Amino acid sequence: MFFCMPNRLMCVALFSGLCAVVGMTAVPGCEKAADVSKEASQGVSQEVSTGQNSSESQWASVGESPDLEVAAAVAKADAAMNAMGSSLMAAFKKAMVADGPVGAIGVCHDVAPALAKQVGEEQGIKIGRTSFRLRNTSNTPPAWAQAAVENHVESPQAFVSPEGEVGRLRPIRMMAGCLQCHGDAQQIDPAVQAQLTELYPDDQATGFAEGDVRGYFWAQVPAAR
Repeated sequence: MFFCMPNRLMCVALFSGLCAVVGMTAVPGCEKAADVSKEASQGVSQEVSTGQNSSESQWASVGESPDLEVAAAVAKADAAMNAMGSSLMAAFKKAMVADGPVGAIGVCHDVAPALAKQVGEEQGIKIGRTSFRLRNTSNTPPAWAQAAVENHVESPQAFVSPEGEVGRLRPIRMMAGCLQCHGDAQQIDPAVQAQLTELYPDDQATGFAEGDVRGYFWAQVPAAR
């Protein structure tokens, strides 16, 4: 369990939802992590910044029994998502101890994109987060994931391109602590809301309830050589 300083009253609640925020699949202290891990074992998800073209429009959904190359790509995507989530969680902990939930918002704004770039380069893939109600307007879904995101799919998805690239899309679910930044806008703490407005003037990522899918992790793995 994670505890904050006495003047950080919202930290415990925010941390309780941190697993959902970073899309982790197995983190001690996150009671619902097992459910996310179970979902991840049933499919795949991806989030990439690619343009729309005729090739991308032909990406196909992967069934429950993918071939070995696709299964290996899905596993690689999951491992990258977990690596990014683990690093993001560590950054959240540090920020909450130092500055409370307002500081944690800065982690999403500054640290998360850098982590996506770092993990992507280390793993040789593309990786990120997206949603059907964006907070960061740079996180639009890739063309191959757009329909799934717009349909608010609630289970992991996998896709394969004609060239053999594999896409993975994994839901991020709302937990109680997530409401501090993603719940009813009228109930968000004024200091938190002020920081959100400053960093995300076009924010649409509020109004969610506990248990909702609020977004997705995505990863795009190159074709096997």
